[in-house]
Amino acid sequence: MFTVVEPFSGIVLEQKSSLSYFIYLENNIALPFPSLDMIGSQLIPVFDMEVSMVVDTDKFNSDFGFVQTGNTNKQGILIAFIVLTVVFFLLGLVGTIVYCMKKG
Repeated sequence: MFTVVEPFSGIVLEQKSSLSYFIYLENNIALPFPSLDMIGSQLIPVFDMEVSMVVDTDKFNSDFGFVQTGNTNKQGILIAFIVLTVVFFLLGLVGTIVYCMKKG
């Protein structure tokens, strides 16, 4: 089994696994037919199943729009708001320092 995870969001993008199911016949039980005594204490395969899941990244990004994998317009708006927030934080910090220095 292996799994591919998108590092930024933590969403599973691809996963493959296999499963085999066996029936174990014990030696100490009475089997209904004498010919089945030869296969006692063996594993009898019942089924093999392989599961593979792959996420369509274009549809995934259009539905969820993460910053790293989304379109650049959303990234630009986010970066603009971050810069604007930092500028106003610094202006508030400088204003508080100037106010405290004039007050004292």
